[in-house]
Amino acid sequence: MTLEQQVERCLQKYPNTRNNDTTLLIAVWRDYYGIIDDVIYLHEFYVLPTDSSINRIRRRFNSQGKYYPTDWAIAKQRGITENEWRLRLGYPLKGEAIHPSAKKSYMDNECITAMDK
Repeated sequence: MTLEQQVERCLQKYPNTRNNDTTLLIAVWRDYYGIIDDVIYLHEFYVLPTDSSINRIRRRFNSQGKYYPTDWAIAKQRGITENEWRLRLGYPLKGEAIHPSAKKSYMDNECITAMDK
């Protein structure tokens, strides 16, 4: 199995890995390289994939429109527009929100609680 396939399976299996590259790195190491007890010996670093390799693969998937972050704050940090993020995750667009606000994002806590009422 290629590293790209390993990364893709972790992104599918663990949605929280879409929000943090370190979490994704650890998931790949645990699922495919037998790192179980959180102890990594120095000689293992020669065979483990690097964080930059995994980050590059995750970015490529994002550029293809796959595996967007599940956390709006992370998507915002990565420069993804709110409507693009909403569309990819199946949320209503900002203009279609129940209580949209010009100043606050639909995904901010205040707007979400208003929607739940």
